[in-house]
Parts: sequence; structure tokens; C-alpha cells
Amino acid sequence: MVNSRGDVKARVGTTSYNWSGAQARAPYALAGPELEKSVRDWTRSQSENLKSAIPGSDVLWPAEQAR
Repeated sequence: MVNSRGDVKARVGTTSYNWSGAQARAPYALAGPELEKSVRDWTRSQSENLKSAIPGSDVLWPAEQAR
């Protein structure tokens, strides 16, 4: 799940992954907003592929659903 601050919480099997929105955005301070948008779009398309490849998986983008 990507929350409204950009924090990510992911679980694959019994393994959990967590990182903050600040950690995720840090590399783009040097690379610029165009690259950030490109990576975000790629991530979204890959999350849709994940849902197709692994039945029962789900990727939530609640910050965007609230808009």
C-alpha cells in the first residue's frame, strides 16, 4: 500500500517491506520530476501486471483514490 505521504508497506509471503515517502523521493532531488513521474508510471503498470500474474494480490493507491 502506498499511503497519502508516499510511505510504502508491502508484504510478500511472510516478509514485510517498509519505506518512507521521503526515502523513496530522495533520489529524485537530483534526477528531477520528469524521472519521478516516469518511474511512478512504470511502477503503476507493473503493479497491474502483478495482479494479473498472482491471483489474490492487490496493490492499493489510496492517496490517488481519494482524489
